[in-house]
Amino acid sequence: MIRKKILTVFSVLTLAFAIATSIPSSTEVAYAATNTIIDVKSGQYIPMLIHNGMTDVASVGAYAQAKGAFVAINGTYFDAYATEAQVRAKGGDVNALRAFGSLYGAPLNFPSGVLIENGKLLHGSGFGSATGQWGGYLGGITKQGDFIVEQVTLSIGFIVEENRSTVWRVNHPSYEDTSVTLYDEGFGRDVQLKPGDKAVIVEGGAIKDIVAYGPVKVPANGFVVVAAASANVFYGNKNIDSFSIGQKASWSWEINSPKGYNFKDVYFALGSDVAKINGSGGTNRPYIGGTSDGKISIGIGNAAECVNALFLDGGGSVAYYKNGKYLKGPGRNVSNAIGFVWVGPK
Repeated sequence: MIRKKILTVFSVLTLAFAIATSIPSSTEVAYAATNTIIDVKSGQYIPMLIHNGMTDVASVGAYAQAKGAFVAINGTYFDAYATEAQVRAKGGDVNALRAFGSLYGAPLNFPSGVLIENGKLLHGSGFGSATGQWGGYLGGITKQGDFIVEQVTLSIGFIVEENRSTVWRVNHPSYEDTSVTLYDEGFGRDVQLKPGDKAVIVEGGAIKDIVAYGPVKVPANGFVVVAAASANVFYGNKNIDSFSIGQKASWSWEINSPKGYNFKDVYFALGSDVAKINGSGGTNRPYIGGTSDGKISIGIGNAAECVNALFLDGGGSVAYYKNGKYLKGPGRNVSNAIGFVWVGPK
């Protein structure tokens, strides 16, 4: 009799568990141990790129908690190593660490590649390239809830009195003697100048000052352009001293999308060196992607459920946080993360 009662209780508990696990949570469409699939088009979710500027780091869990995201995963690459030996071991370029380690501290924590947030270029730099023409895979979520990804190029321009000059990077310090770098409020801190640098400070659409010393504060309604010692790359091969206080100035950026995607109409987009496009390519790392039925998936693995996907930072950065706990990680503190906030039925 006792054995029969135990079996009955066990059967009831088993049935209850089966029923409970078959009911989807109110904050997601589907769930598995390694991925979360979200219907952004339903209007119940807000996708976001989470960060604390371009020089700070935090855990994926802390990012999620700060924004109220029910699920989050680590984002793209960044300068995570403090010594030259560590940078070399990971195939990185030690020049940036040598030039800026003493100014910003080490590790530098600067992201790599392109970061776009709500249609604004937050960060733009190549993986060691220095031409203002970053090329790589760029993936993100449009305001219509679609996932887009392709190999693109980024062009950045500094415009003074309708004359355009090429900028190499945005919100990412440059060590080359001929580099031109632009910083706006998205950088998140004052700009440090290395010896030989000069900075044009633009505020309210006009050049306010030209300085040869730092740190330089980025104006709230402006930006700063830093030219290295030999940067004779402005229109007419002029150097930075050719500009004058009071001249009209602005900057622009464009993504060359072979497929015609509008990367300015996105919640966010970020760059990487590996993608899955039309079912081909990929690797085993954290990812964000789009499914055949138009939903968004984030997870860790080979993105088998995705038609298109962008693969994110791996190694010690891997972290996958959901409903208040880590399913993978926590990993090291990272420069940025991807998260989804549930806002309920609409």
